[in-house]
Amino acid sequence: MGCNTAALLTLGTGVGGGIIIDGKIYTGFNFCGAELGHTVIEYNGRQCSCGRKGCFEAMASANALISQARERMAEEHESLLWQLCGGDIGKIEAKSVFDGAAAGDRVCTELLDTYTTLLAEGITNIINFFQPAVLCI
Repeated sequence: MGCNTAALLTLGTGVGGGIIIDGKIYTGFNFCGAELGHTVIEYNGRQCSCGRKGCFEAMASANALISQARERMAEEHESLLWQLCGGDIGKIEAKSVFDGAAAGDRVCTELLDTYTTLLAEGITNIINFFQPAVLCI
């Protein structure tokens, strides 16, 4: 037993995914359908590589989290993030933010709160757009 509608969301350095409608992969007329990472989740948000601002990818990808962490590190010199990257801001990773939050770091906790809120915004959009029977992340 399968399902006829499904959405897949990939989270990594960017945000990607795919949609299945009536049992078929949705490609759009130009085989570029379902650019889920380029739906806007925050008006006038962060600049995206596609040229728009506030895209899901620019706001809630691993690269976005790293960027936000580096900005906060420049302001918050007491954050555990500095220890987690050995004092080299260029070595910060998305995992560092999760590790810092698990250790109770306030900055990391705030970063993750924002990240999960933005992630939820994007996921909610996918559900509202497609009403998939299954959403796979």
